[in-house]
Amino acid sequence: MITRDQAAQIATDILRSKSEAGRYEVQYVVTVDEITWRRPHSGYGVDRDILEDSWIAYLHDRTFVGLRSSTVLVLARNDGRLVYFGSAHDEG
Repeated sequence: MITRDQAAQIATDILRSKSEAGRYEVQYVVTVDEITWRRPHSGYGVDRDILEDSWIAYLHDRTFVGLRSSTVLVLARNDGRLVYFGSAHDEG
């Protein structure tokens, strides 16, 4: 089982390895049950069961100022594998 701190480090390592993700930094890491704001929409192909068994790393884009959907990196809690990287579709 991957801890929250390990998930944050894995997310940071993934961001370093992706040239298009270089502008992001990990802001915080939560489980879906800990989200008290608008939750990520599961329309991006991540089953609800998988989302509930994952860490969700919310990312901060240092180059963007304004309002838009959150960018998230979803990691499986059991082994830390990357499940999803992209928009949380949580705007509105």
